[in-house]
Amino acid sequence: MARRTRKEILEERLSADQLKAVYLLLDNELKPEGERMSQDEIAAECNVNRSTLYRWRTQNQDFIDYRREVTRNYISDMSGLFLKSLRRSIEGTNGTPSMKALDLFAKV
Repeated sequence: MARRTRKEILEERLSADQLKAVYLLLDNELKPEGERMSQDEIAAECNVNRSTLYRWRTQNQDFIDYRREVTRNYISDMSGLFLKSLRRSIEGTNGTPSMKALDLFAKV
């Protein structure tokens, strides 16, 4: 029998509307400033009012932890793209490496 992940355990504790809210919030954060939904719009999409969405985000530990797990998975999936872009910056466009990219690489 396969061992369940933390994300799967948390997912079972949340309602369908809460799960939808997690993904809408993440998607919203990734949109350009002028294209973002308001908190009222996200709440309406999840069949709740804004204060309920706020409580989920700030007081519901399962919601907070699940959102963190989803974000961590998304960032992990993007690591290849990040490293590819960093490598291009380090190599430089004219044969001269970017000092900022080298500094970032050293920190990573």
